[in-house]
Amino acid sequence: MMKATNGKDRARGSIIYQRTIGCWDGDESASMLTLNHWTADRDGKVLLIEKRRSELLPVPDAKSWMLIIDSEFTAPKGQTATFEPSGFGLLSARLAKTLGVIDGGGRILNSEGQVNEKEVFRKPAKVVRLQRPPHQ
Repeated sequence: MMKATNGKDRARGSIIYQRTIGCWDGDESASMLTLNHWTADRDGKVLLIEKRRSELLPVPDAKSWMLIIDSEFTAPKGQTATFEPSGFGLLSARLAKTLGVIDGGGRILNSEGQVNEKEVFRKPAKVVRLQRPPHQ
């Protein structure tokens, strides 16, 4: 949740894509920069402006890739915005069933050495790796 400009108004919202600023493709990576507006659902008011750079890099084993997401946030001119504490952070992903620990036999490992949902959920980490089970 984000606080709106008066510091008291909590609003549910949406992230609305505005435009692609640029795309880059090379031998080592591919990336895209987009402009997004975080808006209040109740009235469509822009609460936050985000420039998001998404980059894909191959991992040396050639069987996987790494996704880097780098966001810059600014409040609309004349406004302020504050992020409230959240155990979920700013990014979430819907996973394929085969990546799920319970449903698909997958595995979650973070940079702190914690494994699977019980240890990883709501814990800070620099990197989280999701693995699906080997094909049987």
